[in-house]
This record gives sequence, structure tokens and C-alpha cells, in this order.
Amino acid sequence: MLTQLYILAALYVLLPVAALVLLRLRHKFRLTSVIGGIAGFFLAMRILMTVLNMLLTALGVTTEFWESHETLNRILNILVNALFQNLSLYLIMKYVLKSRMSLYDGMAMGISFCLGNCFIQGYYFVYASRLYQSYQAGTLANLASEALPLESLQATVDEIIGVGLFHYYFQVLNAAVIIFLSMVLGMLLYHGLKKPDQRFLPLALGLQILALGLVEIGVSLPWIGFYPLADLLVAGITCFIFLKYMTWYRQQQRDLAAKKKAYRESLKTTS
Repeated sequence: MLTQLYILAALYVLLPVAALVLLRLRHKFRLTSVIGGIAGFFLAMRILMTVLNMLLTALGVTTEFWESHETLNRILNILVNALFQNLSLYLIMKYVLKSRMSLYDGMAMGISFCLGNCFIQGYYFVYASRLYQSYQAGTLANLASEALPLESLQATVDEIIGVGLFHYYFQVLNAAVIIFLSMVLGMLLYHGLKKPDQRFLPLALGLQILALGLVEIGVSLPWIGFYPLADLLVAGITCFIFLKYMTWYRQQQRDLAAKKKAYRESLKTTS
């Protein structure tokens, strides 16, 4: 199990990096788009989410309230995550990167948005491997502190042993699907900004809400097999939209090239 925990950590870190490398091998994108995606993650998940939590706390919404309204909590998390990701990426595209963007910069931004969470998850499994190693050696108590009591450390070890490593490998599958989804979101947001065609903005938001909702249903159902099935369904829907968009986009590029060629030829005949 110890080796597999390290493998899981490596997979989480390598997934978005590999996606960026594969995209770069096929298409050029700027380093600023990667930085913009990372900045979007911290804007959405660290700043906007913190402000929202502080606001809810100020209004008297407590942890006990969310525990007694679990369904409402899940629905709100889906809506807020979708809104904050799309909003943060759109704002950075519009006000920071501006006209310097291409379609593939939008894709790279979407992938890079996932870098932060994947690195956090990778670190968690390095941390979990350390706990499990100490647990096997009977020295788990040596890692306990006032901030992390022994009961909390033991609970983490029990969770890893209890749910099994297949559950965490399914989470890696989920991460790969979310990275692909986020890339497509960046693509749609780019088009909604550059044309501009406002239909693409609600399409991006709706796609993410649908995808996160399906994944949440897969996680909450008692049979673990629904989890990967939900991920595969999300991947299928996202792939369909991606292929439809790219077919349409390439046709637009061909039409534009034909118009430019016709215009150049018309200038030659008139000169």
C-alpha cells in the first residue's frame, strides 16, 4: 500500500503537467496563460471562496447547519465551484491577458486551473504515505501534536485502509476527467470573450454544473461502481462538445482563409 500511495501522489502531480505538455506538442500557447490559470485557481478557491465563507459565517450559518442540510450543502458547492471557476478565468482572460490570447491559450488556462488542486492532492498522498509508514512501524504517536492529535492521524489511516486504494484510483480518474472538462471550459470561455458570442458563457457554466452534479451523484450513491461510471459519462458529454466545437471552429478557420484568399485575388485583378 505504501508504494501505491506514492504512485497516487505522482499521478496527481503528473496529470495536469502531462496535459500541458501534450497540448504544447500540438499547439503553441503562452506561458502567461499557464500563470493565468494558476492565478484563476487561487482567485476562485482561495479568495472568492474564503470571502463567501466569511460572509456566510457573519450571517450566522454554522457548520452544524450544513451538517443537517447535507443536500443543500452539496448543491451550493456545485454552483459556487462552477460560478467561481468560470468567473475567475473569464476575468483574467478579459482584463489581464486581453488580446494576446489564442484558443490554445484558453485551453492551457483551463488545464492550469487544475494544477493547484492536483498538487494539493499529491501532497496529501505523500502525507498519507508518511502516516501509513509510521502506523506500520508503530510510531504514529510520534507525529501527533496539539494541532494534529493522535485521534485525527489515526482517523486518516483508518479511512485509507477502510475505503481501499481502488477508491483513490477512481479519484485519479476523476481528476483526469475534470482536467479535460476544465480545458473545454477554457476553450468555451475564450470563444465567448473573443468573438464575442455570449451563448458560450452559459454553455460553459451549464456544462460544469451538469458535470459536477453527475460526479456528486456518483460519489453519494452506495455502490462504488457508480463513481467511475459518472466520470465516464461526464467524459463522454465533454468529448462530444469538444469535438462538435473543434469541427465548427476549423470550418470557421477554413471559411476565413478562403475569404482572405478571394480578397487577395480580387486585389490582383483590379491592380
